[in-house]
Amino acid sequence: MIHKTDKLHGVMTAIVTPFRNGEIDYRAFDHLVTWQIEQGVSGIVLNSLIGEGPTLSALERRSLISRTVHISRGRVAIIVATGTCSTETTLRQTAEARELGADFALIVQPYYNRPTQKGIIHHFEQIARSVDLPIILDNDPQHAGVAITPETFRTLLETPNIVGVLGNSNIPAREYSDDVGAETGVRLSRNERLEPCLGQRFHGSISALANIVPDLVVALDRAIASEDFSGVEHVYPKIKALLAALNDESDPAALKYALSCVRGICHEVRLPGTPVSPETAKTIRRALKKTRTCTRCPQRNALILEAQAARNTSPSSPPPQ
Repeated sequence: MIHKTDKLHGVMTAIVTPFRNGEIDYRAFDHLVTWQIEQGVSGIVLNSLIGEGPTLSALERRSLISRTVHISRGRVAIIVATGTCSTETTLRQTAEARELGADFALIVQPYYNRPTQKGIIHHFEQIARSVDLPIILDNDPQHAGVAITPETFRTLLETPNIVGVLGNSNIPAREYSDDVGAETGVRLSRNERLEPCLGQRFHGSISALANIVPDLVVALDRAIASEDFSGVEHVYPKIKALLAALNDESDPAALKYALSCVRGICHEVRLPGTPVSPETAKTIRRALKKTRTCTRCPQRNALILEAQAARNTSPSSPPPQ
């Protein structure tokens, strides 16, 4: 089956999963998804490492997908991270995402067991042939322990249902040439570090930073896409300090602390994640002031009051299954 990939463009937020007292704060999650869509993002990525996907139960994963599909109503792409170190488990989670209404699956190469390139090819081919859901390959050698080579990318992009590549913008272009994903599929970038994206050809980006300042990340993405370098120079200094502050500790903890300042969510993370240190928290608050999204009295911020009101209207609860 030929799948449309026109939804894979612009900024797609790898959204965090808010917790409160060990449980998902579904009211806060609904609020964040709605806010992201209102701020102009093109997609929501669920159950990724940013969303603490490995700590979620099967019921929680399903609940987050179904809620997001319901809130979105087709306005943005719903991308679900379904990759694991097991082909069978990945296949099952990918089929589940399709049944719940996801538009795409984001699948990382199997981690921990460090397969050969042949094993990686067979892994993705079996999933792609078993589940009718377009797949984006997620090349994450830092966490997987093994990289997907350009040759393997080209082989896999010939497989039906595999429609795109999420590359690592920190890998030199000479190692991953521009034709990988350019003609046969969609080429996406991670934009935790934005400088390497300049001058490279990407159709869109999956962003962690957009959790906090989606409007600025969207503006920057549009400036880069249109080669509006004056626009880049206008936006990028506003978020440079924030990018540096967020890199001091693990992504979910730092992002959630920043979100607690600008959207009022609880900054709780699940073990083995731990909250940010007081020093990092101070650095993040200082960086947020430069983006004008954090005030001296955050408890009076209208955005925070809105988030708290949405969360407190009724108890958190997952949708019926």
